[in-house]
Amino acid sequence: MEYSKKASAVVLSDEEKLNVFKRGMVISLNHPAIFEPVLNVIQKVEGDNLYFRLPEIFLKNNVLKGDEISYQILLGEYEYVVEGIISEIDIHYPRLVQATVDKVYKFANYRQTRRYLASFQANIQTAGSDKKIYAIVKNVSLTGVGLVLKEQLDTETIVNITVSTYISKNEVLEFKANILRLVPKSFYNEYGMEITQIDEKNKDLLDRLIFQLQENESTFVADCLK
Repeated sequence: MEYSKKASAVVLSDEEKLNVFKRGMVISLNHPAIFEPVLNVIQKVEGDNLYFRLPEIFLKNNVLKGDEISYQILLGEYEYVVEGIISEIDIHYPRLVQATVDKVYKFANYRQTRRYLASFQANIQTAGSDKKIYAIVKNVSLTGVGLVLKEQLDTETIVNITVSTYISKNEVLEFKANILRLVPKSFYNEYGMEITQIDEKNKDLLDRLIFQLQENESTFVADCLK
């Protein structure tokens, strides 16, 4: 099994902090009690504290003050993974969660096209196997996807991926992809995959999905900041 080593924590410049940690930035939250990443939006920033609205799933899974939390931010040529703790949860409207930043990891984004944070169900099948591996798509672009799953797969392996999207309840997105990157986490494995083969029908569906994600991101941010 081949693993990608995690980058060392970095210290962001004041200018970079202002660009990365700002009101309206979309973040993908990860908590040990919740397998599926949760999309949210930064409401405000005060020093090393970021604030976002309390997701309903936090209540259902007993997420509490003092818990460790991480979140992913996609910005231009880089992906930022932030680790910290939940330092406060306000019970009054708009019920903001305060997360204090501890460490920041910075990864280069090698995809040629913009990635959009997402949360889609997917199945993965390796060549010659009928077994379907359940996964969650965390981000998607015209050239690749990022997924999380429990199982461990070898890098440089071609897999078949089927993604359930909200474009149409009767359509699923299907393509072949090469596993380029594996980052082991505490409760799951995170994979970066490059789309290597996709037919015209699915290419059209992917184009429509990207367009919808772009539109939804703007609406999602606007609704969250109300």
